[in-house]
Amino acid sequence: MLCLTHAYDYGTYRVLLNGEPAGGPIDLYSKTIEVHDHSLGDHELPPGEHTIRLECTGRNPQSTDQRLGVDSVRLRQRWLVKRPVVKP
Repeated sequence: MLCLTHAYDYGTYRVLLNGEPAGGPIDLYSKTIEVHDHSLGDHELPPGEHTIRLECTGRNPQSTDQRLGVDSVRLRQRWLVKRPVVKP
């Protein structure tokens, strides 16, 4: 999960995980400054080093620049066994 800033001067980016696209391009333009989560999908990653790369593909016509703001990167391991849903 990537937590990215959206603002009036931000560009459009594609995300690569180990050189492979992880979802479609993300338009980071917004009239106001906001932070949104963007899922990279489910990937089986073996132990070792991995690379997340963000490449600028342009910008929204309303954007004044092509900036990028990465607030956080969150990784989590999925459970191998499906757990039952617990209802309150």
